[in-house]
Amino acid sequence: MKLRTKFSLIVGILVVLLLVVTAVILFVFEKRGLTEDVRAGQTVLAKNLSRVSRDCFLRKDNMFLINYLKTIKRNDDTIVYAFFTDGNNRVFAHTNPSFLGEMLKDAFGEKALRTQKLIYEKRTGSDGEKVLDYAVPVVLTGSVRGIARIGFSEDIVNKNISASMNKIGRRILIAAVVSFLVALAAIFLVSNSIVKPIRLLMCGAELIGKGKLDTKINLKSGDEFAALAEKFNDMSEKLKELDEMKRDFTSSVTHELRSPLGAIETYINKMLDGGIDGFKETGFSDLFIMKNNAARLSRFIDDLLDTAKIESGRMDVDAKFFKLLPVVNDVVELFVPAAKEKNVVIAVKIPKTLPDVYADKERIRQVFINLISNALKFTPSEGRVEISATYLLSGGDFVEISVKDTGMGIPPEGLKYIFDKFRQVKGEGKSVKGTGLGLFIVKSIIDLSGGSIEVKSAVGGGTQFSLTLPIKKR
Repeated sequence: MKLRTKFSLIVGILVVLLLVVTAVILFVFEKRGLTEDVRAGQTVLAKNLSRVSRDCFLRKDNMFLINYLKTIKRNDDTIVYAFFTDGNNRVFAHTNPSFLGEMLKDAFGEKALRTQKLIYEKRTGSDGEKVLDYAVPVVLTGSVRGIARIGFSEDIVNKNISASMNKIGRRILIAAVVSFLVALAAIFLVSNSIVKPIRLLMCGAELIGKGKLDTKINLKSGDEFAALAEKFNDMSEKLKELDEMKRDFTSSVTHELRSPLGAIETYINKMLDGGIDGFKETGFSDLFIMKNNAARLSRFIDDLLDTAKIESGRMDVDAKFFKLLPVVNDVVELFVPAAKEKNVVIAVKIPKTLPDVYADKERIRQVFINLISNALKFTPSEGRVEISATYLLSGGDFVEISVKDTGMGIPPEGLKYIFDKFRQVKGEGKSVKGTGLGLFIVKSIIDLSGGSIEVKSAVGGGTQFSLTLPIKKR
């Protein structure tokens, strides 16, 4: 079942239930109100009869009262009878002249003579007709001098009420039908306003699923659907970035694998073609080149393994106290040949009095290898790479270390991605091949060591990595 049909069906059922409940409530309250109005009208008529009867009794004018009784009976078909009796319960005036002068001996009349307020009772006449009998005492000089009585047919009253309720019911039904039709139109409009953005989102998701990552969902409704569309657009951008990262990573991995393997294969073929004499001439230098390329492959595989360990939370850190300066000097020695080849100066400014740091020595060595290698890679000829460290007085028990170069720098928009894995942030100069794993591993090791790292543009150009390491056990 489609969403529009399901939504329309559910809301339609709710509207019908609401209309039915409302109609029933209206019908019940209308009937109750109409019944109360009829009772109030009967009470008013009985009291009016009492006042007219009092005046006529004082004037001894029973003819006027008889005519009045006939008039009200003729004008109201619910009146069965109306009469007035004196203090002895003798009929003074009656809608039926045959009762004039008779003495009435009924319990309700006797009860009315003993009270000074309106009373009523329901009873059944001799012909089986149900009558509501009202009795209103006529009080003169503090004593009851007569009783004004009027009887209403319950059957006719109920019949009139039923007729009125039928008219009211028809009006309620018409109003309910009109309301339902209006509600149906509203349901259609609302369901369409809900389904339309969902369809747009579905179409956008389908296009994104087909690889069209430039797809944008333009939805400006200002509601949650618009927010969801923005999330879809953000997702599309992220997928596009991931796709670009995948292509870059594939290209980098291909380069990282092909270059050393190609070099190894080339020198092996050279050695095979040259035979023993050729090996005597260049064999040892060729083996050294093959060894370096094999080490390059090994480092790449180690980076992949470290990345897998970091993502699975299985990277072990064996923290101990050690001197930072010897570790940095050892790492710098590894890069001296490459630095001389590029005519780049590597300077170390770490005081011998610097407190011992508490971290994994081999992992920190790996951090400096990656940072210095990265700095050399992006620093042009005649450039400079500087490693310095100081005790962080204002930051608690940490030392602050800086690795700064005079390279091409990092554009501001790339700073927030610099530590993402497989991310190659392009600088202002030429593009440099790499896997994009080195800085990700660096940040992960520093975080596991209880320190922090950030990157910013160096003063005078280039890039500066600032990291902290603890000097006490965590």
